[in-house]
Amino acid sequence: MSKPDPIIFTHYDIEWCLYDQERLKQYQAAIHKKCKDKVVVDVGAGTGVLSLFAAQAGAKRVYAVEINPRAARIIPHNAARNGFGDIIKVVHGDGMEIDLPEKADVVTCDLLCCGLFFEPEIRIMNNAKRFLKPGGSFIPEEVESRVDLSSAETHTYGLRFDYLNRATVLPGDKPLTDTVLYNRSRFADNLSGWIDANVTLTAKTSGTANAIRLTGRAKLAEGIYTGHTSSLFNPETIFLKKPISVEAGRSYRLRMRYLGGGDPLEAEISIEAVGERAQAIAVPA
Repeated sequence: MSKPDPIIFTHYDIEWCLYDQERLKQYQAAIHKKCKDKVVVDVGAGTGVLSLFAAQAGAKRVYAVEINPRAARIIPHNAARNGFGDIIKVVHGDGMEIDLPEKADVVTCDLLCCGLFFEPEIRIMNNAKRFLKPGGSFIPEEVESRVDLSSAETHTYGLRFDYLNRATVLPGDKPLTDTVLYNRSRFADNLSGWIDANVTLTAKTSGTANAIRLTGRAKLAEGIYTGHTSSLFNPETIFLKKPISVEAGRSYRLRMRYLGGGDPLEAEISIEAVGERAQAIAVPA
């Protein structure tokens, strides 16, 4: 599996996140709790809103790292208009590779997706350890990911769409099993970047599972979490290559392996009924 390409967000992506108030109020609370008198690095800064929160909280200096050239030009204007032009410094570059002129106390990065797919959060946080002071902290601190087996709607507009994963819940979607934790990524740990899951799910309802559904949440600071909002942790449906029949009360073993930041279509997935011969179920190659 190849290393994922860096994602460069569009203006629409960045604005969508800026006005997700439920999401950002949790980040603001965590940043105000942890960033006073600190040197802060905000990776994937976008409009610079988290950098502004850090300056608002009393940070000594804030480095706003952004790869998108248009967004990098916008950040200093937002900083100046809020009276933080001398505190917020823009670093135009790739957060997975950048160096900084000084060590940081806090690193924040709001590049999150269910299952840690698509977004390079793990690689950015791993790189950040090079310029984080001993005892420094991350926002978020960790991400939890959960999974269930689902019967997912396959048709819309009179057409079939059961190859491409989706982060939109449709009326016909129905979970068939309990939902279990399959991964907890703590960014202070030495993470390999690979997500390896081996969990048991118990069917609540009999039916045909044609997908897995991922949900999640992030711990931003002690007692402060963010989960599903309009732009964050939307449940991710990943269709199986071959559906599997499940029976209420029976347990099923799910094994899954993929690279954090990668494409769900490349995830290796297998499911077997406990006590029976394995049925190899994989997302399309």
